[in-house]
Amino acid sequence: MILTEIEKELKQIKPFLKKKLLPDIFTWEELESLINLRPFVNDRRFYFTGNNRYTWEAGGWLTDFNSLPPDKLQTIIDNNVCYLCDSSRANKRINIVCAELESIFNMPTDAHIYFNKKTDEMNYDGLGRHNDTQHNLIALARGSIKIKIWENDKDIVYSLDEGDVIFIPKGCDHQIISYTSRISVSFAISPQNTFFQGREWVTL
Repeated sequence: MILTEIEKELKQIKPFLKKKLLPDIFTWEELESLINLRPFVNDRRFYFTGNNRYTWEAGGWLTDFNSLPPDKLQTIIDNNVCYLCDSSRANKRINIVCAELESIFNMPTDAHIYFNKKTDEMNYDGLGRHNDTQHNLIALARGSIKIKIWENDKDIVYSLDEGDVIFIPKGCDHQIISYTSRISVSFAISPQNTFFQGREWVTL
């Protein structure tokens, strides 16, 4: 199992950092393939931090009218922190990690893929200080980030490089700060959800 060496730490439900556990969990090339598929950039799956709203015409052979067209999508990606939810089957490696987390916690697990590009005039603070209603195992796939975690009236800053993972329990305040291009995969382990997806990997 991929997560065997951190299983005991995960069950303690406390923040921890593990270096180089998940190298090559996801790549820029894989992300580029996904964001060029309309179902991955519809208004129920693709989110971004900016305040801008866009409209566009849709028709022809399109079956998903609520997916962003390429020109709008490019502008959004160039200027915002973005994420794709419902991505637990984005590749086989991510699917395996979800399956292992589901086995460890007996809770459904999804994968959210966060990403941003670097521009000279922008710093990225993501969603700001916040907490989540699910546990999160965050794997940094590309780039480098800092994560500030508030716990017991103290704040600790962790530095993550490619392949590193950090566990953040539900309700724990945290903030992700990225000053470089990055991709991270947030494995959301949900005690509120009861639906387990099939984890069999379809082969050809």
